[in-house]
Amino acid sequence: MKPKPKQIASIIITVLAAVVLLPTFGHRTLVKEKNNCTYTSEIKTVRGNSLAGLIEPGSEVRLLRGYYDCHEIRRGDIVAYDYAGNSNPIIKRVVGVPDDDWYLEFSGDGRKTLVINGVEQMTTLGDPYLFGTSGAKMLSLYPSPIPPGAYLILGNLPGGSTDSTQFGLVNKKDIIGKIIKVLERE
Repeated sequence: MKPKPKQIASIIITVLAAVVLLPTFGHRTLVKEKNNCTYTSEIKTVRGNSLAGLIEPGSEVRLLRGYYDCHEIRRGDIVAYDYAGNSNPIIKRVVGVPDDDWYLEFSGDGRKTLVINGVEQMTTLGDPYLFGTSGAKMLSLYPSPIPPGAYLILGNLPGGSTDSTQFGLVNKKDIIGKIIKVLERE
């Protein structure tokens, strides 16, 4: 018995649907939102420990590459940053956004704490950011308020890591995407 054209179409649609719904681990997937925002989604493995307590080394995260082409970068976002053109981006937390008033305040132990909009800034673990001479020196090169298109990004280590304490404020164009934690069985 020959299949009817309607049955053939149904088989083709089922096969195409299966291909589109296959897991995308290790591959890029194109995402298109209702507002015509288009970006790619890919799974990455975290290698460093600068966000320990929030995202552990060896964890898998989803990188939404190009997400900020049509979304605002917000304080608290975890972002992927193109650090000095490395093939692997670094991930950090956005602590300061444009127009934030900020300064470094001396703490009792000779280090400086970060204050943004009148509030002492803390890591996600609740520890204050305390910067030694080099981290404070780099940050003190930048004006307050944070200029348009610039962001202060930090790791979760109170004394700093490879973040704005070493390379200063970052430009929006160098933030390549948003990071989302991947649950055990997403």
